[in-house]
Amino acid sequence: MPGEQFDGILVSASTDDIPEELFLQLKIGGTLAIPIRNSIFKFKKISGTYIDREEFYGFVFVPLIY
Repeated sequence: MPGEQFDGILVSASTDDIPEELFLQLKIGGTLAIPIRNSIFKFKKISGTYIDREEFYGFVFVPLIY
């Protein structure tokens, strides 16, 4: 639903960049896990404007089509 916010979002296909819409759908304190190129990124939304980021290297995924 439009405007709905989630505690966590898990994407299982790789993308070249982060779809900004996913950050908008995260609640404050929510986590986004998404493969970007050959890494898995874990983002935690700390506030409306600040997002903490961790990167894990060395993976291969199918591409995300959106």
